[in-house]
Amino acid sequence: MPSIKPPTPKAPSGLLAMDPGAKKVGIAIFQDALLIDAGTVTAGSDAATERAVRTWLKARGYSWGSFTTTVCERMHLRPGKTKYDADLKRVERTRRRFKWTRTYNPTQWKGSLNKTVHHRRCRDVLTPAERLLWDTLSHDARDAVGIGLFDLKRIKRGGLPGRRSVL
Repeated sequence: MPSIKPPTPKAPSGLLAMDPGAKKVGIAIFQDALLIDAGTVTAGSDAATERAVRTWLKARGYSWGSFTTTVCERMHLRPGKTKYDADLKRVERTRRRFKWTRTYNPTQWKGSLNKTVHHRRCRDVLTPAERLLWDTLSHDARDAVGIGLFDLKRIKRGGLPGRRSVL
């Protein structure tokens, strides 16, 4: 039976963006400011989520050290108890398992905009090739793409077109 050679890890470059969630994590990879891969991983515990993310990257020939920039959404608890506090704390524990170049709270990169509108605005700044990938993604991965687009200055807060365009 022939063996399958794993992909050769790439030299550090590019950007990895992640949108951590209580049950799912969106991941997006950019090279030369272009979206080249994205997806969603599902796991239960913080450690299982970390393993799932690292496995997803490895299957694509990457490791955590493959990227010069890593960006992520960070949660913030609002004053007073809410029914989501436990989930937000879990998301933060997952986020802390990785080393980040920059983190953004949700209001920094998407403002208070409705998710559907924000996703439409993100899609509008993508190249035709990037849109083909975008159209296959879950909302978790689309949020990771949005975080990456914001960090790359392709969009401003709220998904408005940024000062850097690749179109």
